Amino acid sequence: MKGTTFNFDAVAKYYDSWYDDPVGKAYDLQEKRAVERVLPAAGENPELLEVGPGTGHWSAWFAGKGFRVTGVEISAEMTSIASGKNIPGARFIRGDFLEADVTGPFQVAAAITSLEFIPDPNGALDRMRSLLCPGGTIIVGALNRRSLLGVSRKLKGAKDPVFHNARFFTTGELWELLARYGKPRVFGSTFALPSRLLVRTAPAMEIIGGALCPCFGNFIVGSVMV
Repeated sequence: MKGTTFNFDAVAKYYDSWYDDPVGKAYDLQEKRAVERVLPAAGENPELLEVGPGTGHWSAWFAGKGFRVTGVEISAEMTSIASGKNIPGARFIRGDFLEADVTGPFQVAAAITSLEFIPDPNGALDRMRSLLCPGGTIIVGALNRRSLLGVSRKLKGAKDPVFHNARFFTTGELWELLARYGKPRVFGSTFALPSRLLVRTAPAMEIIGGALCPCFGNFIVGSVMV
């Protein structure tokens, strides 16, 4: 599929099942708490651009925060599922983000676990920047290459069809990507191990991990105001 390193049509039907799993629910909660730390309050023109919204899971959350969401998704199957959810305040455009017919200005441009699958992340960020209003915010949520989960997924190699060709980032790499637009804020989150037996430790691990090793969370968040 052009414009992405993976054909998400193949996993669209069961993509949301991750959020029904106890581990997925715990990770989702911590990831959203992390993004909420950098998400500005919806303003007078609360337009939010979401790059790679997939099945609309994060779109619903952004809309619940008061934003009008425009999601640009390259997968036809995922776009269909997202649109079928009829999320109030959200609309979805099917296409390659670098070529899609979308205009701003947006208050926020967000890419949550999607930059890893875009062959030209710099180009994607440049376009996100160009569609923002003055004082707008870029937010990136990405998988951490140096985390235990990131390492294990890469070690699985071809056995993991989704992440085999994904490009994971480190906090330093994400900082460098965003520093072209201003002074970024980058931090790690979601430190719990991917185990149902340990899922109850997630809140405690978030406190301990954030204090002792903030660069090694499974999920990293970067933001910059332009």
